[in-house]
Amino acid sequence: MPNSIPNLAHYLRVMGNLPDDYAALRHALALTQAFTVIAPAEGLVLPLHTGILERLTLEEYAWGRLARQGAVAVQSLATDLTHKELAALLRGLIRNKAAIEATWLLAQLGRSDTLDALVQDALVLQSELGMLPPDFTAHLRSTFDDAERRHRSRTLVTLLESAAEIRAPLLSADETVALLTAWNAHTPVLLALLRYAAALCLEELIEPLRARLYASSSVQPALRLALVNTLGAIGGLDCPLLDTFAEHLEREPAPTRLLRDIIAALRAPSPPPATEGLKIAQCMFLGRIGQAGKGDSGGLGVFLAALGDALAQTPGIAQVTTLVLLNGPADDDPPLTFEHGAGHTVVHIPVYGQTLTQYQMMVQATPIRVAIEQVLRALGIEPDVFHVRYADHGSRAAVQLARKWGKRVVYTLTADPHRRLLPAFASESIKGLEAKTLTFELTRALIADQIVALADGFVGMPTSDGPNTLRAYFPQLILDPATRAKPLELIAEGISLGEVEPPEQQQDTNLLHGMCRFESCQQGYRLDPSFEARPVMLNVGRLHPVKQQPLLVEAWVESGLWRTYNLTLIGGNMEAPTAVERAMQARIEATFARYPEARGRFCFLPALSNAEVRRLERTLVVSLPATLPHVYVCSSVKEEFGIAVLEAMDAGLLVFGPRVGGLSSYIMAGENGFLMDTSNAAEIGSALASLLQANAIPSHQLHAIAAAGQRTVRERFDIRVTAQAFADFYHKCASL
Repeated sequence: MPNSIPNLAHYLRVMGNLPDDYAALRHALALTQAFTVIAPAEGLVLPLHTGILERLTLEEYAWGRLARQGAVAVQSLATDLTHKELAALLRGLIRNKAAIEATWLLAQLGRSDTLDALVQDALVLQSELGMLPPDFTAHLRSTFDDAERRHRSRTLVTLLESAAEIRAPLLSADETVALLTAWNAHTPVLLALLRYAAALCLEELIEPLRARLYASSSVQPALRLALVNTLGAIGGLDCPLLDTFAEHLEREPAPTRLLRDIIAALRAPSPPPATEGLKIAQCMFLGRIGQAGKGDSGGLGVFLAALGDALAQTPGIAQVTTLVLLNGPADDDPPLTFEHGAGHTVVHIPVYGQTLTQYQMMVQATPIRVAIEQVLRALGIEPDVFHVRYADHGSRAAVQLARKWGKRVVYTLTADPHRRLLPAFASESIKGLEAKTLTFELTRALIADQIVALADGFVGMPTSDGPNTLRAYFPQLILDPATRAKPLELIAEGISLGEVEPPEQQQDTNLLHGMCRFESCQQGYRLDPSFEARPVMLNVGRLHPVKQQPLLVEAWVESGLWRTYNLTLIGGNMEAPTAVERAMQARIEATFARYPEARGRFCFLPALSNAEVRRLERTLVVSLPATLPHVYVCSSVKEEFGIAVLEAMDAGLLVFGPRVGGLSSYIMAGENGFLMDTSNAAEIGSALASLLQANAIPSHQLHAIAAAGQRTVRERFDIRVTAQAFADFYHKCASL
């Protein structure tokens, strides 16, 4: 049967309205899932010369079907598998909710973060379905003892998290206390032990943990917070203890504000909102509110900040909470909460350790869910609707909590990670980092399907193809009656209009001169004052491979546009760049090593506040008139919608953006902006130069196109209209 699936996929691709091979393959699998039976002998006989993505997807399907049919013990066939193939097997088991020998699952631990996360998911699923054998706890303990002897801390954490999730009595209270001492220098294991104690309600730990809490002034904030949370879970957090600990914190020279805030919230819980209406939780687990352009903070933070403020003022909405994952060191010592606008509160969810990317969230899924629940309970916040926007373990953790509390879930559907998987169709084999990335992205595709199954309604970004883009990558929206019955609406994002004051003489002078003299220009890239009056090509965003700023720099130089336009990039954390930001900076530097003559026409500013960016954009248009229009170039691989693009259009800049994604829903090429191929520097440079240098369109007409773009935004993308659309959809889902 697997041999026939590629043929069906090819037929669907040719005859149907599907955008690419991966979409066709997902539809082919969905169609065959309902009525095919795989014979054990042919279960893994795959067609020759398939690309690696097609092969792994077919293997995932075949392993899952074999296990679900129960015709053969899958573990007896799962020998000599590569890491990629083993991950495909585990995804297939999880996707099909198939039984698998628990001891075999435990034996797979310790190979990689991805496999550990998949094994934990599989164990939890086996428990939920009642498929774990009676002696499972004994096997779990044997594996734990072996991992401790070998000092395999990562495996210990996975086993403790699994035991906590399924409430397996892995350790006694005395053993837990002993391990807290033995692993005192290893924070991840300590935190996992405390989460286990909380999940199993080990009341015998109350006094030992109280003693640790009183003596904890010199330990990491993560551990102190975990001690407080664990005591709360096992009944050891009474008012006298809270009062005494609060007095301890007051005497300490520099207690973290977040810990102090949590203790204050526990001592005096917040009252429920005074107004009637829905309580909404917006989940933002990448980046921080108010730090757009730094690290993983991007346009979503700008959008959710504005949307939360507007939603809170919309009739029928009582409270808006934006949940922000606070992970890694926070040099600014942020508070637990702050009021962003009337009725809109930003809540920091503390998950300490290394800064979490989507990949690293895999091994922090349980801590994320536990932290969200503990903080919301401490603050007395119980949302009616949780809205998640990413296919990752953090979003799934929030969905699981919503389901535990009996709340509604709204999921913003996008073709992510599906589109970024496509290059793997052309490769018959990959290894190293590419293999690791592909395995992770396929795991995210599984998580997206899991969230779809759990969600109550879906929001999509408007595109020129309407909902067909989503149905292409999520065939269950068509083929599964239960999923098809869930509401799906396309809602355009929006921006705050009319909040940027007209530039004043001194302020606009400072902003424009700043591009020449700004002391924080990254790596010394600032404009030569003699070129200050030239038209500007602007790009704003976080320094990340999907934003492709190095390609834009290369396109600007190699197309000759540097002779006409100054290029200004805004984004990145100059003071403490991440590894990704440093790599992007190095690629930009490599271009200028080849073209040093272009340096004085290039300005590289660190991330600015959203207000500063919008003021600069307005100042360029109002205070630096030029024959050729000032231009905003979005060089991203794709943009789901493009908040920064909307803001540039609102300022009156002429915009260029990628054809792939949601910009096509509001940019009509040649009418109010331009769309282009952003797959490489040559295409970007050609698109820009052909319109800005070749006189293909007169300059006055280019200015008219920019003005039309400004009208488009002001007529269609007011954040208040967006907020009303979301509010209406939340009410629809809440009433189901």
